[in-house]
Amino acid sequence: MATLTQSAGKAPTASKGPITAKSEGQWQMIWRRLRRNKLAMGGLIVLILFVFMGVGAPLLTRQDPTEFNLGKDQLPQVWVAESPAKLKPNPEYIFGTDSAGRDVFSRMVYGARTSVFVGLIPTTIIMLIGMIAGMSSGFFGGALDNVLMRIVDMLEAFPDILFYIVLTVALRETAFGNAANGLLLLFFALAVVSWGGIARLVRGTTLGLRSREFVDAARSMGASSAFIIFKHILPNALGIIVVWAALAMPRMIIAEATLAYLGLGMKPVSSMGDSYFLTSWGQIISEGRSSLNSQPWVLLTSSLCIALIVVAVTFFGNGLRDAVDPQQRGAGK
Repeated sequence: MATLTQSAGKAPTASKGPITAKSEGQWQMIWRRLRRNKLAMGGLIVLILFVFMGVGAPLLTRQDPTEFNLGKDQLPQVWVAESPAKLKPNPEYIFGTDSAGRDVFSRMVYGARTSVFVGLIPTTIIMLIGMIAGMSSGFFGGALDNVLMRIVDMLEAFPDILFYIVLTVALRETAFGNAANGLLLLFFALAVVSWGGIARLVRGTTLGLRSREFVDAARSMGASSAFIIFKHILPNALGIIVVWAALAMPRMIIAEATLAYLGLGMKPVSSMGDSYFLTSWGQIISEGRSSLNSQPWVLLTSSLCIALIVVAVTFFGNGLRDAVDPQQRGAGK
């Protein structure tokens, strides 16, 4: 009893050291906020599946997407009893064959490779050019601002698709136009005329940020212009850049499909050994016009893939915007 009384009378022992809270890094915070957005995570999963479909295409199908099998002309899908030409389905051709006897499923799978790269590579190039031009214009101003913004005005004076067509037609038969079956020219055409919009957005954001107190404080401490841009301007402009990129990637995919529909996309590949990029969804849509009435699934598969990846990128981009927006970093904890 005495022992209990003595123990109860003891004062609580003080902590031997300060209690430190584990700080959360910027990217950990972004990932935590992103995981809470179910639509964004769903879009990310769909994008990962499409990337895996394109990169791992040989693992998903054994059929050669470039092989012509006229004896298998217009085979129906496996869930259809027979084609209008009284042809029975073949289990090896899940989605049937097109008018040239090529496997529709393998062409759709390999087409994901081209369309995903068309969405990623030109968007990355456009984003880099637009960020550099927009931040330089907004931060330094003066003659540099006037020159860059006049260039942007000229680029935006005409519709993008018109520039794509003009550049593609003018350079299509050159050595540059033949490189990588025309994809290099396609990347160039999509990137060189599309950076004006992001440059103007980044310029406006930079103009608003360069007069903020934290930028003035950095200047008073002797920070260089490059340090201020990369340490203060870029992180705070990241939200608007992500929003633009989320909208630009679907535009690039749709632009490629439009050019392919007009016969100005990547050039046809005759065998699998000729190129890493064998076909594209836009090319399949263009070729599927001839069998729209007899076998609409040839066209619909690629059209649905384009629609699905556009929705997925939009959901993911909107969720990522909310996760990286500096104005919202203190919310939702």
